[in-house]
Amino acid sequence: MARARETYPFTRAQLIPGEITPEEQPVLPIVICGPHGSRGMPIRAALVDTGADYCTCPSRVAKPLGYKIRSGKLITFGTATTKGKAWRHLVDIAILTHDYRAVFHRLSNVPLDLVQRRSPFPVLLGRIGFLDRFVIRIDFKNKLFTLELP
Repeated sequence: MARARETYPFTRAQLIPGEITPEEQPVLPIVICGPHGSRGMPIRAALVDTGADYCTCPSRVAKPLGYKIRSGKLITFGTATTKGKAWRHLVDIAILTHDYRAVFHRLSNVPLDLVQRRSPFPVLLGRIGFLDRFVIRIDFKNKLFTLELP
């Protein structure tokens, strides 16, 4: 049975291959699951981004997971620093416990935007379809955040 609450420490993490963040950040260990229950891709540190509308990740994860990137819904997006195209897919995401030993909770039908960009960027966990399914407590002073099932 899934636990009702899990607390995670802010972490200095490798969000982009080869780069460790200089500051501790709210990150979650997740597994993005492939279509029809096929094998998933573990992401040790996905950035919790309360300012992002949707979950976003590089399109390079599509093929190993078994997704055909262009079979998703084509969308255009804009951020403070970039604009571009992405393909939205509905995926299942398993959130691991803070110690990586078990699954805290599994979400189905999470909208995930697969973005084609040359420069690397981290997996972002946004509000719609992911963060909005939890009660979230962020304790900046102690560098902790808690996900709680409503």
